[in-house]
Amino acid sequence: MASTNSNKGRAVVLSAACVTMFFISSIALYSVVSKNLLAVYPEWSSALTWAFPVFQTIMAVTGIFAGRISDKIGPRNVVIAAAACYGLGWFMSGTVTEPWQFYLWVSLVAAIGNGLGYNPALTTGQKWFIDKKGLASGITLAASTAGPAVLSPVLASLLIPSLGIFGALKALGVIFFVTIAASALFLKAPEAGWLPEGFEEQEHHKDDQRSSWYYVSGSDFIVIEVDVYHSGTVLSLIGDHSGYEEVHVNQFTALFVPTDGNSGISNLVWIDEQNGLMFSVGSTLEKSVMLHIAESIELLQSPN
Repeated sequence: MASTNSNKGRAVVLSAACVTMFFISSIALYSVVSKNLLAVYPEWSSALTWAFPVFQTIMAVTGIFAGRISDKIGPRNVVIAAAACYGLGWFMSGTVTEPWQFYLWVSLVAAIGNGLGYNPALTTGQKWFIDKKGLASGITLAASTAGPAVLSPVLASLLIPSLGIFGALKALGVIFFVTIAASALFLKAPEAGWLPEGFEEQEHHKDDQRSSWYYVSGSDFIVIEVDVYHSGTVLSLIGDHSGYEEVHVNQFTALFVPTDGNSGISNLVWIDEQNGLMFSVGSTLEKSVMLHIAESIELLQSPN
């Protein structure tokens, strides 16, 4: 039976996760960046149309792998790698002279960094607060929302007027690398069997231990749930909803439920009966991007 340990130090880990989330969610600054970049290179307008969608796709797919990598080598190492990629991508975007260079450094390198850093930071904080997982998630997600809200006016009103768009991008690259790498030094997963002080471990069915959550984010909201499947149909999982569309996720038949216009969130649900798993993807992304993410999840096979 797992032993109960002290809660000492877990607030530091959660604070470090919040710092990572604050800065790594700054891709929402893209609207400010693109506006000022196109002011210098107006002829790039059509060429950069796909820059942000490509970023979102690469970020989301990388995020799916990030959780597994973090479990193997630790969140600290993964987030340091994220800091290097994210910081380098933003810094080098301040040197671009051609549209393809922007795709290389922002849509590819920075996107990989974003995908690597987000999920390990969020889940590591949760692992230290299994007695208050909702609170820990809320705090870290609030940090990810606060980041763009604080940094957007700093970029638009301070950095760009002082340094120009390219100097501001280089400054952001340095800031992102230093802050995210520094916070990563305090990210550490709890030891096997660790439980919060005063927490009583509950009994679970063996199969239920396969349940897991993945969270991935850039400026858009994505939640990917992989849970144990017991019974029912895909239609029963989405409830009373007449606006669904039947689509395919690799060899599986899935149902796509478009946003109702209020939440802005669409859902994609399917069942893998052979492996006893059900999948749900909720996101503000376009359907084509959600399908691409879903197919990537299936290529990973079922989580352990």
